[in-house]
Amino acid sequence: MSDTTDHKLGKAEPKTIEIIFTVEGDLTPRSLRIDSEANADEALKAIRKHLDRKDLDEISLDDAEAPLPKKARIADETANGEILHVSTKGQVEVEVAYSTREVKREFRPNTTVGAVIFWAISPAALNLEGDPSDFQLKQDKTVLTPDQHLGSIGRGHKRLELTLVFKVKPQG
Repeated sequence: MSDTTDHKLGKAEPKTIEIIFTVEGDLTPRSLRIDSEANADEALKAIRKHLDRKDLDEISLDDAEAPLPKKARIADETANGEILHVSTKGQVEVEVAYSTREVKREFRPNTTVGAVIFWAISPAALNLEGDPSDFQLKQDKTVLTPDQHLGSIGRGHKRLELTLVFKVKPQG
């Protein structure tokens, strides 16, 4: 008598990992279980299928200058809890207004609001004094958090108009 069930033959179920990701055009982070050996290309295909979106082209880490290479193993890239950002190709044109001045620059959709603040106050942009933590960006009347991605807050649009303001600090 032989038993042919996978369990009794000692075959292990495929190992999976849970990935956390944001998607261009959506403010809500998502999660998905994928094969633990999946590379960026395979993960992107799984995400496209899961979301029923064929327009997504890239997987990136926060503030990375380039998307992950197609063969990069996702488990290695997210080993320290990094959140992935999934987006369409193309830059986001960002206009930052401060007082009577405005500066513009293009960023990748995976760029965080914190990185935009850092750039906006730098000598290359508005040349302001102070620490990036002293400032915040607003979209209309909504205060943005430093960890939000441009692609997500733009809800899929490739142009953003933001306002840089001093952060209100409570007096105690």
